[in-house]
Amino acid sequence: MSHREVLLAGSAYEDGESDLGWMIRRKSGSAVIRMLGYAFRKTLRRCTSAVTFDRASFEQAVAAAPDGALYVLAPSHRSYFDFLLMSYLCFQHPELGIPIPYIAAAEEFSRIPLVGQLLRRAQAFYIQRGVGTASSSLNAELARISELGASLMFFIEGQRSRSRHTLAPRRGLLRGLQRTGKRFVVIPISLSYDRLPEESAFAKELSGGDKPKMSVSAIVDWLQSVAQGDVQLGRVHIAAGHPAQLDPSTDVAALSLHIVEELARNTTISRFHVRAFLAHAGLTHIDEDWLVSAIEQRGGQVLDSQEAVPTQLSSSLQQSLRNQWMHWFYPDARALFPNNFAVHDHIKRRSRLAASVLTDHVPSEDPRLRQVVEALFRPVVLDYELAVRQLGDRGSSLCFRSPKMLVRAYPVAHLPHLEDVYCALAERGILSTSNHREYDWGPAAAQLREVYAQITADVVVRHAVRRKSQRANRRVGSTSRSP
Repeated sequence: MSHREVLLAGSAYEDGESDLGWMIRRKSGSAVIRMLGYAFRKTLRRCTSAVTFDRASFEQAVAAAPDGALYVLAPSHRSYFDFLLMSYLCFQHPELGIPIPYIAAAEEFSRIPLVGQLLRRAQAFYIQRGVGTASSSLNAELARISELGASLMFFIEGQRSRSRHTLAPRRGLLRGLQRTGKRFVVIPISLSYDRLPEESAFAKELSGGDKPKMSVSAIVDWLQSVAQGDVQLGRVHIAAGHPAQLDPSTDVAALSLHIVEELARNTTISRFHVRAFLAHAGLTHIDEDWLVSAIEQRGGQVLDSQEAVPTQLSSSLQQSLRNQWMHWFYPDARALFPNNFAVHDHIKRRSRLAASVLTDHVPSEDPRLRQVVEALFRPVVLDYELAVRQLGDRGSSLCFRSPKMLVRAYPVAHLPHLEDVYCALAERGILSTSNHREYDWGPAAAQLREVYAQITADVVVRHAVRRKSQRANRRVGSTSRSP
């Protein structure tokens, strides 16, 4: 492996030390942090093939930090593993120069018996989502950490992304740090997974289910599965992006966009993601090496992985795996489908948070490229078409008043796609809403037929839509009607 892929943990990692000896020889961290490091080292060996990090990117980020600036780590958020991995990296490699961070954790962690106190002793502090700018207790905590000269970690996306999309940034904590009057250097950090520990729970949420409550019993059950060898996450990779300064004069809105763009730019994929796509996309004359090369030509980084592709992958998991890398083909999709409402609306919403990785270019005439782009965007178009068609007659109430209601009836659909099309229709006045949870007809409802025609504009996609419409009609009967 290169300087861009340094082994950190996992079954492939071997440093010649026993776990106990490794813990004793660590010089930094409290007794609780060292104990958690010991347990996490063992856990990663059981459930991951390799955890690697891009040493060069971290060294470059640290070298770019102004003298006296305090470190703020801003990782992507895909799993509860994220904050453990980042603390573990700082604990395992103190020579990087980043102190073990204080962690801004969701308040719900504090209510878990034993776990809440344990994490507090491991330098976690708890915040309420949505009140960062108005919380006097949070402001006091940030001031205290700043006076200590310590580093801090927070998740700018606010919550884990169930679908592996980059989520819109939350700015409250950045503004709280800005009010301390100190200088900070913010380092965006991308964590990329083959598989996620919470995969099954995310699948239920993407099918319209409620978020499960965290509990000690759920943690114990998961650890028991790890001990039995039933959890295989494959490869994990960590990379730092270009740092940015935060001080009293910083434009926080611009800084937050820089962070999420860097998260998208430095998210890697592995050959596992490529194989999973090819195994279920039904493409012809396209092999793994060709698709890897196409991704790398567009700026993506593809790492090796031996993780096997399961014979059965749910539609939500297939789409989530694609979401990690399909943005590299957005320019191709714009060029190949210039008139499709669903394609362009999807790109508009998702590329806002990945603008730095996208450049317009003329797609090649290789027929394999069109196959790949069609396979990537067909599920998007089908979900947009499903939502528009299932709204019902404009003279009556909506058949499905929310994306969650619709995905519960059609679990093969991808919830983020449905959420996007409802938002798009609301922006056009076709639907109306006050909270993005329940919708009704809007003043421009008559334009729905025009949008439907734009969604089904492309011949290849239109044929797929017709087949899916026929299947849906057989399932739900006369309620399925085109606008």
